[in-house]
Amino acid sequence: MPAARTICGFDMTSAPSRQKPITCATCTLEGNRLTLLSLRGLESIADFRQALADAQCQFDAQYQLDVQRRFIVQCSAVGKCADAADPSDGGYSWIAGLDFPFGQAAEFLAEAGWPAEWEVYVRHAGSLSREEYAEAIYAVMAKRPKGRKLIRRLTDVAANAISPMSLAYVPVGRMFHVLAPIVLESGADVFPLRMRGDSRLLLEAYPALVARAVIGSDSYKEGPAAQREHREQNRARLVQGLAGYAEQNGGLVLDVPHVFAETMLHDWRGDYLDAFLCAVQVACASRLPDWGMLSEHGDAAGGSAEVRNKTLECMRRTEGWILGTDLP
Repeated sequence: MPAARTICGFDMTSAPSRQKPITCATCTLEGNRLTLLSLRGLESIADFRQALADAQCQFDAQYQLDVQRRFIVQCSAVGKCADAADPSDGGYSWIAGLDFPFGQAAEFLAEAGWPAEWEVYVRHAGSLSREEYAEAIYAVMAKRPKGRKLIRRLTDVAANAISPMSLAYVPVGRMFHVLAPIVLESGADVFPLRMRGDSRLLLEAYPALVARAVIGSDSYKEGPAAQREHREQNRARLVQGLAGYAEQNGGLVLDVPHVFAETMLHDWRGDYLDAFLCAVQVACASRLPDWGMLSEHGDAAGGSAEVRNKTLECMRRTEGWILGTDLP
């Protein structure tokens, strides 16, 4: 049986506090059983940085042992030293799904005059002040026609997600500005944008995709006080329906202690539940080749394969990819 993995889900905010923390669901995946071990709140950006650093310290030693073990097995199997330590073969000890946009749309980058390579433009964004970053967003918006002010990535279109340019309402643009540089600086592998063989892997999760699959478009979090009882009922439906989702999409068995189910049920903001949805999404994707991302093809007629492959290359080098999305 493969070694147990730690699977984490993070529901993110660009300005965590005691009242509105980054929420983290930590699970262990052993065989086909995903067990929820803890729910916690990270009350500052420093706490989030530390969580990524702690994961590296905790799991690097085990990762190196796993690499050596696979290397020995491969050598024994073929009678010579085969390549070892390919992270795509399941060597990651710590895997996390984070609910915020890792990248910006290629169209936005071109119009803003930013570099197209993910690592380069994330560093550039991180060098800007809050005001300078907003000015760059608004400058692009000012040149665009009404109704097309905010540009979505290809994966955002497929997920029906908000543009990573958005600075108001759901300010995922602020999340990108604050959090993407932290993800970059962490040194972890970032799928599919940077894959260098770290012991940690970060993926862009989107809990709304899981929620829609389980309870449809019904809202399950926040909202006016008069609707909170109904939304709590929707959270209960979602928690109860997750077992079927996990079994159908990943062949997984969920183990959710009652105390954590109660926490997710009574958190009216839905942040702890969203963190767990991210973890479930990651665990299901871990059962699929290349985390479920579409592969390139060269056998389609009429140029469609070329278009598809260019789209995938854009996702892999520039824009990023949300778990569970197809091509738009």
